[in-house]
Amino acid sequence: MIKGAKRWKKVYHKQTDNAIEEILRKFNQPSLETCGAAAAVNCMDAIGIDLSIETPTGYKIDADEAITLFLNDKRNYDLLYQARNNLDPGELQNTRVPQHIPVAVKVLFNCKAEFNWGIDIKRYIQELKKGNSIQVCLSIGHYISIIAYDTCTDEFIYNDSWPNRKSLQNKGIRERIKSDFLSSIINPYYIIYKE
Repeated sequence: MIKGAKRWKKVYHKQTDNAIEEILRKFNQPSLETCGAAAAVNCMDAIGIDLSIETPTGYKIDADEAITLFLNDKRNYDLLYQARNNLDPGELQNTRVPQHIPVAVKVLFNCKAEFNWGIDIKRYIQELKKGNSIQVCLSIGHYISIIAYDTCTDEFIYNDSWPNRKSLQNKGIRERIKSDFLSSIINPYYIIYKE
């Protein structure tokens, strides 16, 4: 039986679909600077958060782009410093700091997101059974969105916003990974997204 966020079957957001990644490509800079924001979008969309941002003229701004801009806007550095006071937000790419992401999603989308230290497979399963989603960071420094759990196969179902990553079987859409393998390839922190 599969338990997960209410929209886990319908959600997939690719991180390369925004202007910031396009700018990086134009200047031959490495992309993957928005994977934290894109994973947050996949997590929020899976639990049903309204991610629409529209200008008065009807131009729609990508939610991951809004998060990336928020995290790198000087006007927000005081808030970010409060979330993690041992780092200067002006000195780094803030999409890389996991404690900063919950701040951005709360301000922009009124989404409850909770940062936690550790690797806790049992908690991930519990949260998914409640309909929540989880953002984790692979040891290579890339964020993914865990959106469901298959109790029959002991596999997590996740979206990876980087569809060209070599180890993916389904171009990032509803990929599967065994729970014991997941725990061996992620960093010891996670973010829970709650409706």
